[in-house]
Amino acid sequence: MSTKRVILAVVVASFIISLLISTLLAYVRTEALTETRKSALIRTLSAGQIRQIGAFHWYDSPGGGYWWERRYVSELSTGDALLVLKMLNASHFVDVDQALRYIAYKQYQKDTGAGGFGAMFDGYGTFLGCDLYSTYKVVRVLNLYDALDRINQTMMMDFVTKRYNGSIGAFHELVTEVDGRQYASSRFPMVFRSFNDNIAYGIPNVLTTYAGVQILKELNRLEVINTTKILEWVMHCQAENGMFMPYPDASYMPIPDWSPLRSNPFEVDEYGTGVPYTFAAVSTLEALGRLDTISAEDKQKMKDYIIACQGNITGEISIHKDYDYRTPAFTFEAVMILHHVGMLDEAQNAVGKIEDRFQEYQMLHLDNSWPIPYPGDLWHPDGLSYIETSERYGLHHGDTGPPTDSYYAMAIFNATGHWSLLDQPTPRVQRTWLNLIELSALATAMTTIALVMALEIQKRRQKKIVEAKSA
Repeated sequence: MSTKRVILAVVVASFIISLLISTLLAYVRTEALTETRKSALIRTLSAGQIRQIGAFHWYDSPGGGYWWERRYVSELSTGDALLVLKMLNASHFVDVDQALRYIAYKQYQKDTGAGGFGAMFDGYGTFLGCDLYSTYKVVRVLNLYDALDRINQTMMMDFVTKRYNGSIGAFHELVTEVDGRQYASSRFPMVFRSFNDNIAYGIPNVLTTYAGVQILKELNRLEVINTTKILEWVMHCQAENGMFMPYPDASYMPIPDWSPLRSNPFEVDEYGTGVPYTFAAVSTLEALGRLDTISAEDKQKMKDYIIACQGNITGEISIHKDYDYRTPAFTFEAVMILHHVGMLDEAQNAVGKIEDRFQEYQMLHLDNSWPIPYPGDLWHPDGLSYIETSERYGLHHGDTGPPTDSYYAMAIFNATGHWSLLDQPTPRVQRTWLNLIELSALATAMTTIALVMALEIQKRRQKKIVEAKSA
């Protein structure tokens, strides 16, 4: 075999062996070569459980103490995490029993919030109330995991029915007075335009009605309310543009005299409507099995309205078409509306932009470690600071924060049926492969140089031997 062929054979063999060895080491030590969007999400979300108490945190603060527990670890963050893991068939990666025990423990047992979840406090630790929306989120998770027997259902039913106005067929939050100020709050993601937002949910509204109906459906207790009246009341919230208002005849005009509010505090368009109210109304109709009350014409109007609310750059949806304020929550609600009314296919382009946006929300930023990159810092949207991504890598971060934004993303992929988006390799896989190939090429080059030098030395020795014999 000629020298050139020997060198070529060695080069090829060296490259292949080096690549195989580096690949094997990378595979054994990390998941950098097999990581997908799904596996990254599951791994980080599972690591977010505080095993001692079972709760999952929001990744917004590394602090501690009473207020940290109130703000950054709660039954809501824990519930969202469990929902995501359930949707991904990955609940076995965490201590579900401990998480459910923590959630059940958070059922409020006193004052006007007795039986509910999502206790709210002011800056001095004074109780402001629980709300139906938070309670629904918890009940949904408990029912999904067949754990409703862990809470006091009698107390919860009392909590729900106290907030039901049977005379009109709608739900509202109870008003709590603290130091001369009144509160009737909810954790439903919302934007207000009035200083009266503290007691906005004190009047019967479609958002709170949605939560109340959903709780009773999860508990299989819809018979305790007049569903016919609720259906009629919800339909009275629909405007001529096909969308829904927060309550009948909601606008910039004063609301009924019996209300302590002077004007409508909810952010609405010229018709008094918006995406969140339509989401709540449509979801309520779906829970009651009465989506048939929405005409084909109105479904088309809803689809056109949502597309009109979509941002050209981000793809997100605004609260309504007259206000350029877009969040992951409103975007999630818009997709759910389209899903319920069967308009996902007709809004395919708009939904595709939304899916792209939520893929961008997944934190997959890497540092410059070589050959295997690791989660690194990411510039905060404010452009002034870094987000520490090492403990958030793989999660979604848009507005509310993990794991809530991850839930929005998974719910959207579930509604569209595009779970395959999660099977895509992460950028870390591509970077690692390129680095390993570069490493193998470097090793091969060094091997080749060493071989050429060895052959050259051997050639010179042979030449000297021949010359010596000739002499």
